[in-house]
Amino acid sequence: MRTLTRASRAVTGSGAKRLIDDRVLLEAKRLPVHTDLPATAVGERIGFPGPTAFTRFFRQRAGETPAGFRNRARGGPRRPGKV
Repeated sequence: MRTLTRASRAVTGSGAKRLIDDRVLLEAKRLPVHTDLPATAVGERIGFPGPTAFTRFFRQRAGETPAGFRNRARGGPRRPGKV
């Protein structure tokens, strides 16, 4: 794993885990916008063991829940007090 991390860091400036997490997040954002799959199905398709793990991952990296992201990305109504 160190060799992979060194190689990815040399090319991109980020470690292997970060690159993988970024790619998983990209797919986790793409699916809710372009499909009607529920968040649990998105998480399963990406390989998360359960909906809690997927939601936690998404929230930590995207700053919002998968449902909130889908609503915002599709131009849904904003909640009062949110910008």
